[in-house]
Amino acid sequence: MICPYSLRPGQVKKQKKMNNNSLEKGLAVAYRLLSHRARTEKQIREALDRRQFTQTIIEQVVAELKRKGYVNDRQYTRDYIDFRLQGKPYGPLWLRASLLRRGVAREIVEEELHAVISAEKERKLAQLFFEQIQSTLDSREKAFRRLLSRGFSYAAAQKVLKEVDFSSEK
Repeated sequence: MICPYSLRPGQVKKQKKMNNNSLEKGLAVAYRLLSHRARTEKQIREALDRRQFTQTIIEQVVAELKRKGYVNDRQYTRDYIDFRLQGKPYGPLWLRASLLRRGVAREIVEEELHAVISAEKERKLAQLFFEQIQSTLDSREKAFRRLLSRGFSYAAAQKVLKEVDFSSEK
């Protein structure tokens, strides 16, 4: 029996290793990252850069992912805001800072936050969050700090706490 590539029966030929600066390897890494969760353009760029891909390959990978619709910072922002408003909601200040840290452009963040959160909706979200944590709070100041640290504006926190009675305050 003649075996191609000088292989013994049962052996499999290893595929040619891709060089770390090939477009195929960059796309493979990016697809693997995106299979776990959505990513921003900046997150994809940083991940490829950490793996020492050249800037040319990084640009090509990002362009291909954008062309196919796998990387879309505007959609990422919408989904992120929707997700963070469920459960114990976050305020627009916290959302803005978090999205900017993730590399979303400021103009996209501002447009999407403005489209989703009005002043009245922010007040309602702050009220909802306050109701969820109210049993753990013993003073107006502590409640105010918790609302601010959760990303709600000073005005929204004031409106929520305006009618609350903290009778156990000293």
